[in-house]
Formats: sequence, C-alpha cells, structure tokens
Amino acid sequence: MSRIFSMKKSRAQKEKMYSKKGGENMGFPSHMTVSVSKGNKGEGSLAHTHRKEVLKKMTKEKQEAFLSKKGHTHIKQEYIDLNEDASRDILDIFNLPAMEESLIEYNSGKRKSRQIGKGEALTCEEKKKQLQAVENMQAYLRLPKKDQQAFLDGLSKEDRDACSVAYQTYGSTLRDLQKAKTKLEHTDTLGEAYYKKLVTQKGKKGKLYSEFVIQIGNAADYNEISDTGKIIKSYDRRDPQGVWQQAKNVYIDYLKSFNERNKHLMALGYSIHMDEEGAPHMHLDLVGIGFRDKSTARGKTRKNGPSIRIGFNSALEAQGFKVDHERPEEAFSAWQAQEQEALADSMKRVLGVERKLGKTNSFENIHEYKEYKAKEAELTKQVEEQEKKKAELTSSVKDLEAKQAAAQADLAKASQLLKKADDYVASERAQIEAEKKSLKADQKGLESQRDALERDKRAFKAKQEEEGDLDVRIQAKRKTLKDYTDKEKAHKKAIREKVQKEFEAEVQADRKAYLDQFNTAYRQELDREKEEFVKEKKAFRDQVKAFVTNFKKAYIQAGVQASADPSVANEWAEAYLKSKTRVDRDTAESHVFGRSHIARMKAFIKAAKKSLGGVQELEDLADSIDSDFTREKDRIKKLNSGSEKDEKDSHNKTRAKRAPQRQKSADYGPEL
Repeated sequence: MSRIFSMKKSRAQKEKMYSKKGGENMGFPSHMTVSVSKGNKGEGSLAHTHRKEVLKKMTKEKQEAFLSKKGHTHIKQEYIDLNEDASRDILDIFNLPAMEESLIEYNSGKRKSRQIGKGEALTCEEKKKQLQAVENMQAYLRLPKKDQQAFLDGLSKEDRDACSVAYQTYGSTLRDLQKAKTKLEHTDTLGEAYYKKLVTQKGKKGKLYSEFVIQIGNAADYNEISDTGKIIKSYDRRDPQGVWQQAKNVYIDYLKSFNERNKHLMALGYSIHMDEEGAPHMHLDLVGIGFRDKSTARGKTRKNGPSIRIGFNSALEAQGFKVDHERPEEAFSAWQAQEQEALADSMKRVLGVERKLGKTNSFENIHEYKEYKAKEAELTKQVEEQEKKKAELTSSVKDLEAKQAAAQADLAKASQLLKKADDYVASERAQIEAEKKSLKADQKGLESQRDALERDKRAFKAKQEEEGDLDVRIQAKRKTLKDYTDKEKAHKKAIREKVQKEFEAEVQADRKAYLDQFNTAYRQELDREKEEFVKEKKAFRDQVKAFVTNFKKAYIQAGVQASADPSVANEWAEAYLKSKTRVDRDTAESHVFGRSHIARMKAFIKAAKKSLGGVQELEDLADSIDSDFTREKDRIKKLNSGSEKDEKDSHNKTRAKRAPQRQKSADYGPEL
C-alpha cells in the first residue's frame, strides 16, 4: 500500500539525537503524546486530503484557485511536495470475494426487481470469463479458415465451452461480438451495483468511508514557541534527521501492522501532511465492512438487506468490540485506545520515545488546538482594544473635570440668560403659531397637488394599459422581426426562382433558335423536293392527256375509215375532238359511227390495240411516281412517330400539332 522507510540506528545514536537541544532542528523529547481522532467534517474531502496528487493534475491557474479557497489558507505551498499520499479505488473493496458471496446469498431469495443489480450484475470472475470468451471468439473469426481449428485446439476445454456459449448468446459476426464486449465492459459487478445503491440512499451522500487523524506530539515539539504559546518558527521540515521527517517514519511504521489489528477496516487511502502549521499528522480513510444477524439488528426484526454491512460500527462489532447502538461512542473509545497504544509502540520502536500519560494540554486533537489558538488570538486582540479604550476614557475624564469647573462659572450667566430665553421662547411660540397657520394653508395646497398627482397617476395607468404590457410589445416586435425574416427568405427564394426561370428561358430561346434554323433548312429541302414532285406530276398529267388525245384520234380515225361517207365523217371527227360537253361528243360520235354499236366497239378495240405500247410506258411512269410518293410518305411518318430521336423530330411534331392542314399539304402535295 505504501513505501515503508526503514531506520537502522544504534541506541547511542538515538540517545544522542533525542538529547539534542537548541539549533535548527531540536530533537524529540523523551516522552510525547499520541492522538487518534475522527477527522474534521470540513476537511473530509479527498481532494483536500490527497492534495499533493490532485495539484499535479491541475494547471497553474487552477492550483492557485484551489489553494486560495476557504479552508486551504493554512496550507504552506512550499512544503506540499513533502506530503506522502496513497489511495485506491473504493470499488476494489466492494469487489472483494466476501462481499460477492454475501450479495449472491441475498439475491438468491429475491425477485429480480428487488435484487441488487436487478439480475444483470455479474461477479468479477463471471465478467472476466465472459469478456475473455468474447475476445477469443473475435480472434477466432479474424483468422483464416485454415488456422481457426488450430486456434481452438490451443484453448482449454473450459475456454472452448465458453466460446460456444458466447457464439450462441451474442451472435456470429464481429459486429455483434464487439457490441457484446462493449455492453459487458459497462455491465456492473455485484460490488459496483451495491456501491451505487448505497451512495444514493438517504443520508449517505456518496461518502461511505470514515476519516481519522493520526498524530504524535504537539506544536511545541516541532516549532519554536513564544511564552504566550505562539509559533515563532518551524524546525527544518526537509532535514531527513529532523523531527518532521522522523515523525513521518513513525506513521509509516504504524501502517505496517494496521491490517493485522483491523481485519474489517479496509484502508481506502492515507496522506501524511507536512505542509501545515503545528505538527505533522496523517489522515487515514477507512471503509468498515461488518456482518449482521438478519434476525435482529438494533433490537428490531430485520428481513431486508444483505448480511454484509458497510459501516464503521459494524466493522468494530465484527472485530469483537461490544457496540451499544444507544451509546456507540463507547466502542469507538475502546478502539481508539487500542490504536493509540499501537501508535505509541511504533513511536517507541522507531524513535525510542515513550508515550506521555495524561494530557499536556486540554485539547483532544489538532483541530481543537487550532480553534483554541484562533479564539486566543481574537481574545488578545479584544484585550488590546479594551486597553486602548481605557486610555481614551481616562483622557476624556480629565477633560470633563475641566469642563465642569467652567460650567460652574457659566451657571450664573445661564440664570441671567434664562429669563431672556423665556422671553425668546414666548416670541418663538407666537411665531410658531403663525407658521402653523401657514403650514395648514400649505398642507391644503399639497393635498390639492396630491389629488392632481393621483389623477395623473390614473391617467398614466390608463395610458400604460392602452399601450399594453412591455412583454406583449416585445413579443410583437419579435413576431415582426420573424415575419421580416420570413419575407426576406421568401424574397431570396423568389429571386432564385426568377434567376432560374430566366436561365431556363434563355436555354429555351437558344433551343428555339437552333430549331428554327434547322426547320428553315429542312423546309427549304422539303420545298425543293415538292417542286420536283409537282413537276413529275405535271409531266405525268401531260403524258396522260397526250395519251387520251391520241386514243381519241385513233378511235375517231377507225370510225371514219368504217364510215360510208368519209367527207362527212371527217368533219364530224374534227367536231368530236373539239367538243366540250357530253352532248356534243355523242352527236359527233353518232354522225361518225351511226347507230351501230358494233362499229363503235370495233373502232374502240382497234384504237386500244394501236395505243397499247403507249399504255405500258404510262403505267411504268405511274408506278415510279407512286413508289416515290409512298417512300416519301413513309419517311415523313417515321419522323412524326418519333423513330428519329433528334431535334428535327421534335420540330416536326410541333409543326404537325400546330398546323395539321399545312403539314398534310406539305406531305401529299396538291390533288390531281
């Protein structure tokens, strides 16, 4: 727990040291007092007790703030490094096997909701094994498959079984195992759960340890003292052979056998203070662990709570001290006497100094001594002030006597002046009466002013109510500010939308310009092809007309040749060819052929045979024109149906929607 110093000195050396008188380091006297007392509640914080280690972790500013706090002003900063501290975590005490056994016994007969840890807390060994099993499974999964079996073979049977349980409980992936490991690390042990329960109970306030102050000697053994008992100067605290350092060795020797005497008092930590006025002393923090009979405790039947108890009196009772719960101080006094004897033995063993029987003063411990010194200084100051006041009063009495003599002389003059004073009083009374009347008039004026003030006050109150409460106005201002902020956001949003629309409009304009340019070129090409197609149609129409004309000529010629009177037939043949109406054609045809239908049929057949070659040529031209027309119509249909995914397709669709008649005319041309 601590580093123990050893002292190997001969008896002669010790006697020489103890008999040393005067000088910077006066030796110990042959007899000294010993003290084992309860710590002062005001100094019970671990930060105050173990300040050497605490200050090492602070910045310079925090150190200054800590040392300037109330209750720390008695600390001499230059000697803090001479202190010796040792401490351990209080949870180490709560995780002892005896504590776990008691908690397991308590939990065995309780519902889960009333168990310590609510059925989730583990023993230290269980937590350790489960964590090890999870880590083994993680290591197993990280290995290649060819090395996994060798890893399992290297584990003990118990570890392999634990790995199997972890695999089934927590999962088979590294992610699941890592979550389980994190949860296990934060799972409380039984001792930790019991500790948290105790610190939250009423009256505990998180402090489960008791503090004691151990000291040998008093201030006169470590300092030069004046006749009035005031400390003039401390002996050298850094000298290894000096009284301050030798006292530290006594405290360390005392700690060696402490656990042998007190098996139920666990030392949480100790701190030897060498940086305070008076004498070096040791603060010892103890956690008491005792047991109780569940059937009776303090004369009452007890059914709840584990058999193990955390408390100083429970520990004393477990160590054999008879504890009367009505007067527990008797057991403490017995234990205190035991520890004082042990401290005296250590003092004699290390220093050769005997314990002084009785008390060298009326103080129980260093805290009473400090309180006494503070009161003594205050009383001394009060006496000095009283002496000063006494001198001032003596001087004042002499002055009063001189003034009394002068007053006797003035008494005669006063009697003469008394009469004058009476006259003066009478005149003053008359003047006062006049002033009273004036005051009454002024009072009436003030009352009228007060009424006016009340009216103004009511008017002000009405105005204040009309304007509304200040908070309401503030809320209105805040709402106005919020509305302004919302409008500003909306305005910014509108600007962004406007810019976006303008950008889209520019894009649409550029796209339209491109489409217009493309449409113009396409329309020019389409017009050119249309003109060629019209020319071909016209040529075809001319050829058809020529064919018809030739057919008519051959038909009439055949009729003239078959007619009885060719001269008349020729005349009517010319009339037939120039006829415009059906009646004219029928009349001319009757004069050429007569009434014979057979003659007409023969003439028609003869004209058809003559014109047969021209018909074949005309059919070929018609097929060519029809194929070109069909091919162009199919191409336009593909453009309109979306088979060509380009800007020309989109343009043609738009034109087809907007001007279907014009598109039809452009596609098919004029009718024959």
